[in-house]
Amino acid sequence: MSARILTCSEDDYYADPCPVPSLSQSIANVIIKKSARHAFAAHPRLGGVPSKSTKAMDDGSIIGSLLLGKGAQIEVCNFDAFRSNEAKAQRDAAIAAGRIPVIASKYEALVEAAQGLRTSLLEYDVDLTGGEPELGIEWQERGLNGPVLCRCKLDLLVTKTGLVVDMKNTKSAQPSYCIRSMIDYVYDVQDFAY
Repeated sequence: MSARILTCSEDDYYADPCPVPSLSQSIANVIIKKSARHAFAAHPRLGGVPSKSTKAMDDGSIIGSLLLGKGAQIEVCNFDAFRSNEAKAQRDAAIAAGRIPVIASKYEALVEAAQGLRTSLLEYDVDLTGGEPELGIEWQERGLNGPVLCRCKLDLLVTKTGLVVDMKNTKSAQPSYCIRSMIDYVYDVQDFAY
């Protein structure tokens, strides 16, 4: 099986830069949890109905960007909340420009969380330097009706060791909660693909 590195912007990756519509972990997740029809509707090159990012997804993207030095573009907004018209206008403009808006105090907390994670990872000998962050890969798998073009975006490939680092945020680090989350979000499929 051969693979190809995808050299493209984050927006282009999520729009699916492959020669034909490809299968990603998120689309596989929709097939498993809902149906093939839902996956068709959600695929950017087929139905094109975009999924909305959640606060947890945005927080994870911001922390990933801070840890890896690459990824989501962030816009820090100097407001207490997105309640005033001015704050809402800045938030909406950031989203329209493809950036994640975040309140300054929340951003400071996320920076602190990222620094803590970096320290914790180093305690387990996981060094996030010396790797390739946000690496898009395309490959083919054998399917019942022929080859299936697949793609993924690794958070980090540590090139010296071949270690794939994939970061997830969770409400609890309690093992049974983490296992349930792995099943609920179909991370076993992502793990298998990676």
